[in-house]
Amino acid sequence: MSEGNAIPLQAAVVTMLLAKRPQLGALPINWELRNDGTVHVDLAVCARSTFVPAIASELAKAMRGATLEVSGRLKFSDGRPYRSHRVRGKHAGVQVVFDGLEYLDGGDES
Repeated sequence: MSEGNAIPLQAAVVTMLLAKRPQLGALPINWELRNDGTVHVDLAVCARSTFVPAIASELAKAMRGATLEVSGRLKFSDGRPYRSHRVRGKHAGVQVVFDGLEYLDGGDES
């Protein structure tokens, strides 16, 4: 895919995902259309990590054949518990990626 055509196709993919799973539109998501032709989904700045499982679940449901990986309970070096959520899939030939951390101690990064 040439860079000149990547952005319109990526934007169309985001629109299609939102149409398939309107719940995605209600979640605090930043959609990043990257020059390499991929769409990266990120938790919006200042949003609580409690949204991460819902984002991962809805995004995986929106893409046929997407992989959703959820880690077990992990700990940062300071002992703070978290869980990793990762979604990888293609929609209309465009790679869509989400990596999110759900903090399990009730607090979010400051």
